[in-house]
Amino acid sequence: MKLRGINFGNAIVGADGLNFFGNGWWYHKIYKELFSGFNFTGSTFVAKTTTWEKRIGNMPLKKNLQPKELKPSCILVYFFKAIILNSVGLAGPGAPVLFGMNKWQKITKPFFLSYTPSGETKKDRLINLRLFVWLLKSYLPYFKAKIGLQINVSCPNTEHSPAHSPAELSREVIEYLEIASVLGIPSVVKFDYFTPIESIIEVANSEYCDAIECFNSFPVNKLSTAKLRELFNRDESPLHHLGGGGMSGDELLIPYTKKIQEIKKAGVIKPIIGGGGITDKIGVFLYKTVADVDAIAFCSATMTRPYNIRSIINMSNQLFGGADD
Repeated sequence: MKLRGINFGNAIVGADGLNFFGNGWWYHKIYKELFSGFNFTGSTFVAKTTTWEKRIGNMPLKKNLQPKELKPSCILVYFFKAIILNSVGLAGPGAPVLFGMNKWQKITKPFFLSYTPSGETKKDRLINLRLFVWLLKSYLPYFKAKIGLQINVSCPNTEHSPAHSPAELSREVIEYLEIASVLGIPSVVKFDYFTPIESIIEVANSEYCDAIECFNSFPVNKLSTAKLRELFNRDESPLHHLGGGGMSGDELLIPYTKKIQEIKKAGVIKPIIGGGGITDKIGVFLYKTVADVDAIAFCSATMTRPYNIRSIINMSNQLFGGADD
């Protein structure tokens, strides 16, 4: 997938998959020792989503950006079902600290930064985004790699909704894109499953939008009672005390590919990165053949199916063409 002449490849490791700088999480060291297939060569890194300000969220971090808890209570993993529930809440030290660590600047292959505009009001969100863009622009000359910016308006684990109606949402997100356009780099908007299709179309067809990503984790509170009982043997989210959280994993594959089909039929012509539910190479095949996406994004497999990482990337590069093409 090329955006503005930059080849970002077609196997994208979704935000959160490899932490802020691509070094992964503490348990990834164990996976590398246990599984030869836990190898990300040929994929493209997306940094963990940051906000402008520091956020503790529900997962306090150490100075090295690893969780303080060995097993964070805001993340529940169901290995046999290939499902993850999380309510991390965009924990992070904030953009100024991350830029100041001078690690993004040293990455040598194209990658994406991921930012979510936060704030209780639209004015707050726009101010924080302008600050982020100003800071990124000042650091851009020092980046060794070409980069893109993912604007994440999809996180289910924050207390603020970007807007209230489809029209308000699309207008506000297009404002985000216009502000970011001064950077002169590709901008990708990441949506959630419940974003109205008309909003997605309006944003995607904006002159400032280079591509879209569909979708983030599924808000657990939107699952039916029957599905909650089927998956978790209870009537509410196991993370109800933390707002419900988002669900990742196998359960998302069919509904997500079907909705992307609808989006394409409705008239989106910009490149689409499809993600959600990819835990093996079959998921890649379905996103390509059913949803006809331009690239895939995977994340939960880095935790629940580490032995499938190599085959996911290989299948992606086989179907779409590799990052080096």
